[in-house]
Amino acid sequence: MSSEPQQTLARSASVSGTSLHTGEKVTLKLQPAPVDHGIKFKRRDLQEEPTVDATISNLKTVERATTIGGVVTAGPRAGGGFRVEAHLPTAPSPEAVSSR
Repeated sequence: MSSEPQQTLARSASVSGTSLHTGEKVTLKLQPAPVDHGIKFKRRDLQEEPTVDATISNLKTVERATTIGGVVTAGPRAGGGFRVEAHLPTAPSPEAVSSR
């Protein structure tokens, strides 16, 4: 059992988009977890649906990865609850690309 304060989500949330490397449609689902569960990733795109703990020992180098920037912040709300905010870069407009 962890001695550090723990927090979880009040309810499930999801976001969908397009995979950076494959161009496939993907969905990220975040779900509340019990005490001492930790952060885990479940691969629903594979038949066996493996679950991987989000730990530094499971971090792997991926040569095709591209850093695109952005900022994610999270923390408790002043009036209660929890807030997660992401600021992600967008693709440049066609006008901006053609003027380079």
